[in-house]
Amino acid sequence: MSLDAFVAGADTPLARLERVFDWHRDWFASDTFCGCMFAHAAAEFADKGCSIHEISVQQKAGLTQFIERILAGIVPAARAGILAPMMVMLLDGATLAVQISSRANAAADAWRAARALLAAPSEAFA
Repeated sequence: MSLDAFVAGADTPLARLERVFDWHRDWFASDTFCGCMFAHAAAEFADKGCSIHEISVQQKAGLTQFIERILAGIVPAARAGILAPMMVMLLDGATLAVQISSRANAAADAWRAARALLAAPSEAFA
């Protein structure tokens, strides 16, 4: 199931954000999981002018924008713009933790860190 469809089943912005992490948990546990193909492609085709690299960049930007839209229903827009790339970094880190270290709870760990970021005072992001 696509991330968009999976997240759409939640009824609040916070629940939608948690579903992003749940989707990753399910992906990590799937038989076909072998890491992020976009990260692999960006590493293999590191020339920033290469179309394959650019597609990888666009995928991460799209995920960041998707999460930012969800966050805008939870926190002010400016803070959503700050937090969204951090959420993607948490997901990227969780992806690597599962791929390299077989950390079965990586998505749950990333979600706990995401909740801590949401609870942090605004001054922490100044």
